[in-house]
Amino acid sequence: MKKIACKLSLKSFFIVVFATMNIILSIAQTENPVISAIKKEVDRNLDELKLKGLPSPFFISFAIIDQCQMLVKASFGAVTQSDENRTGWG
Repeated sequence: MKKIACKLSLKSFFIVVFATMNIILSIAQTENPVISAIKKEVDRNLDELKLKGLPSPFFISFAIIDQCQMLVKASFGAVTQSDENRTGWG
């Protein structure tokens, strides 16, 4: 009887993992407007940053930082303080 319960538990585990992977992949495939804008900007720079007699740039770098900090304090099982701070620059 324990083997059956273990198999069902293992089967449930794989179903959850598979479902989670599908969700992550679907989120990753949605077009992010920030990433799309950066791709367009890189392509524009590669096309327009040229000097006569010199090769065009072969490396262009951009950095975007989106940071989210969360603070949660609790005492005896009750939340006493919570705060969220989101910053971004690029």
